[in-house]
Amino acid sequence: FGLGTEFPSTWPGRYNSYYARIRTVELNPNIAYKVNEKFSIAGGLNLMYMDLKLEQKISPTTFGGPAALGDANSSLTDGTSWGWGFNLALHYKPTEDWYLGASYRSRVSQHLEGDADFTKPAAWAGFGAANAVLLRDTQAAGALRLPDEVFAGIAWKVAPTVTLGGGIYWTRWSTYDKLSITYDIPIAPGVSTVTKQKQWKDVYRYMIGAEWKFMPNWRASVSYAYDEEPIQDQYADYLIPANDRNMYSAGLGWDYGKWTTDFSYTLIMINERKI
Repeated sequence: FGLGTEFPSTWPGRYNSYYARIRTVELNPNIAYKVNEKFSIAGGLNLMYMDLKLEQKISPTTFGGPAALGDANSSLTDGTSWGWGFNLALHYKPTEDWYLGASYRSRVSQHLEGDADFTKPAAWAGFGAANAVLLRDTQAAGALRLPDEVFAGIAWKVAPTVTLGGGIYWTRWSTYDKLSITYDIPIAPGVSTVTKQKQWKDVYRYMIGAEWKFMPNWRASVSYAYDEEPIQDQYADYLIPANDRNMYSAGLGWDYGKWTTDFSYTLIMINERKI
């Protein structure tokens, strides 16, 4: 779920966002068990570390002042958290040349804590005594619930060295209905929590791919995926580059004894969107 966007700090959407960075690192140990020659099961634990930084502008008109006073800057930094989840999978091999699989990856809840830093133009002194209690630097926290996913796929071994496959993901983004940030010190009189409605929708990702074993220990792969957009127009924001996406991937795999290693690269091309 790592992503990022950056716009000029003066762009028209700056009051929603002009900089966003979300980085995740996931540790996912798994255990698989071969029940018989056709059927296998697996399970694993997901430990996910998340790091978040968000920046936006705040207009003085928010507090009843004239726009001529200039924008304040809001920066949410050092927002870090650990979350955990699990995954389960089934694998079935009806014949020597066909493979079927299904998996489930659970939701991961993150409780982020970080610093909320605000920079106000000198002209905001025009707010008088009220300026002293507006947008004070403080600690902030927010809860984020990343969605669960269901996957189903099929592969066909066309030849001893060539395999074709396809699959479909269902991602339950409807679990991401809002983002609430709570500030230890109110950012305005009576305002300790800011909530943004998200109301994302469930979506699908469709994939096809091929793998070629061109040497006894080396494999090459290519794939394509079409990823649907979960954000509805009426709840659109600019934290992420959002629209349906075309994803092109290429990779290399290396096998050595009981070990296998894979490297891959993905190019994501996002369709143009106007709101």
